[in-house]
Amino acid sequence: MQNAILGLDIGTSSTKAILFDLSGRELALAQQAYPLSTPRAGWAEQDPEQVWQALLATLRQIVKRAGKGRRILAMSLATQSGSLIAAQSDGTPLAPMITWLDSRAEGIVQRWRAAGLEEDVRRSSGWQLQSGLSLPSIAWLKEFRPDIFNAADRFLGVHDFLAGRLTGEFAVDLSGGAEMQLLDISTGQWSQTLRALVGVGPAQLSRLIPAGQVIAPITAEVSRLTGLTPETPLISGGHDQTCAALALGLLNPGQLMLATGTAWV
Repeated sequence: MQNAILGLDIGTSSTKAILFDLSGRELALAQQAYPLSTPRAGWAEQDPEQVWQALLATLRQIVKRAGKGRRILAMSLATQSGSLIAAQSDGTPLAPMITWLDSRAEGIVQRWRAAGLEEDVRRSSGWQLQSGLSLPSIAWLKEFRPDIFNAADRFLGVHDFLAGRLTGEFAVDLSGGAEMQLLDISTGQWSQTLRALVGVGPAQLSRLIPAGQVIAPITAEVSRLTGLTPETPLISGGHDQTCAALALGLLNPGQLMLATGTAWV
């Protein structure tokens, strides 16, 4: 029996799964696309359920291609970040996902800038104010869709949404949390100040977990739906571009990565 590890890339245009042996040699690859919807000018949405079904299909493909002679020891997620899913307590989405490409909250961003909030937000979160991150997207829901905002038990990104579906545990790594623009980068915890800006309680945000730690094993239902071995552990990963920078060996100040992708061209 050959041991293997599984990397999952949940991007803006597709899910991708790559199976590696323990020396890093690629063994199998699978991919499943899903659409991006632009119902209005400046809006860019995705259906979280389509992303989930694409992930399940990708996992089934990779298990089939792995064959019976290989055992998947663990898997990890690298995902798009900044996108927002307002959800019920069990992770059921209440509305389409507002993606990182969405600019509907630009008016709110401009108001915050005019009010002199940008430097405080940047100092705490590490990000300049910009539409497409979760912080202004939550503010947009609060102002223009209070029905969704008030019904939301959770505000999730792609990483913690899928972690919840795979394991029952809603957890997000620090790079994914940072891209929500709700993380205090000096403490590595959710920022009380930024939460207060948009009226989000601590229980509405997922557990923060460092990259490389076990979130939880997959559920029996996910094992049944995909063919993965029961109790396969899900390891906390990171924002896709952060993971790409690490893979390229960018570890020191002054190093630069130039990246593009399907969603940018």
